[in-house]
Amino acid sequence: MTSISIVYDSKYGSNRQIAEFVYEHLQKQKRVEVHLIRVQEVARHWKVLSQSDGMIFGCPTFLGSVSAEFKKFMESASIYFADQKWKDKLAAGFTCSGAASGDKLGTLLQLFLFAAQHGMTWVNMGLGTAGNVQDEDNPANLNRLGCWMGAMAQVRSNASATDRVPLSDLMTACHLADRMLHLLLPSEKTTPHASLENI
Repeated sequence: MTSISIVYDSKYGSNRQIAEFVYEHLQKQKRVEVHLIRVQEVARHWKVLSQSDGMIFGCPTFLGSVSAEFKKFMESASIYFADQKWKDKLAAGFTCSGAASGDKLGTLLQLFLFAAQHGMTWVNMGLGTAGNVQDEDNPANLNRLGCWMGAMAQVRSNASATDRVPLSDLMTACHLADRMLHLLLPSEKTTPHASLENI
């Protein structure tokens, strides 16, 4: 069975919300096994990662860079670098910050370079347009922050711990996951996420 692992770090809950949303979305799909792994617990999951066909990396953007905890994961994964044991696996990434830009592209570039050094194939958004940045609650408003390298999200101001990420940004991350799944299983059709009433 095809396997996708979501490896993430989250400081205040935003990236955890994205990771869990994507995890739940992928679990609804056929013929895919999904693993949700916090970077703090990755030592117990190296075998799972090595057996995964695709990995989705997610972390906060701090000062234009990946978080310290995610960087620890990147450095610890160097044990697989010399032998290129992750070569040709698919990789994708998402990140979240408080500002609309917040230099999130710097974080996605780091995730891309990390994947490239391991010989992985990077999955981009595959969209020819960007959404309306003002319409953050429309699930069809994909890529409202205008990034094609990976999925970007912006934290809502004064949000609760469970409602930090706008729906359009969550759906953008799901779109990216669907892109990976389509590349892994080109003959499969993905199932749209639950309706708004069920979210």
